[in-house]
Amino acid sequence: MRKAAAIVIAMLALHGRSGAIRNAGEVVVLPSPELLRCAGPSCQQIWQAVLSADAIYPRQVAIDFDHGCAYGLTAYYDASVSYDAIKSAIDDSYKQWAVSKLTLPNSAVWRVEPMRFVIDLSIVDQKATKLFHEEIGTKQVIYIAFTGRDACATTEK
Repeated sequence: MRKAAAIVIAMLALHGRSGAIRNAGEVVVLPSPELLRCAGPSCQQIWQAVLSADAIYPRQVAIDFDHGCAYGLTAYYDASVSYDAIKSAIDDSYKQWAVSKLTLPNSAVWRVEPMRFVIDLSIVDQKATKLFHEEIGTKQVIYIAFTGRDACATTEK
């Protein structure tokens, strides 16, 4: 429990860096998928890459835990951040795992078989704003381990 609290505190400390000015050509920073199924000290790296202060960080990251093991995370980017910039950042690492049959306007899915997780990118619309309590236009990137919470059952604690 203390380790999970330490991770949340570290996230809040890094949250202050998310207010960068957003100009065309800036780099979007994604959460690290290594957080999925991590437990204890292995959960120290929050960001997929460490970049300059003008990079676009999510304004909020929510992590789903089961007994201290992270099995899912959701990154929220301000409505001012372009959907295409986020999609491009995901494609830079995971394009070969894009699921074209599930791609809709304002939504895309990647199924990363080797690392056993799925990424879902979507834009909060009128209907979703009530569910997620987010501003319309907020971009939401969800990483979830295959089998969700059950993925932690196979992880050493």
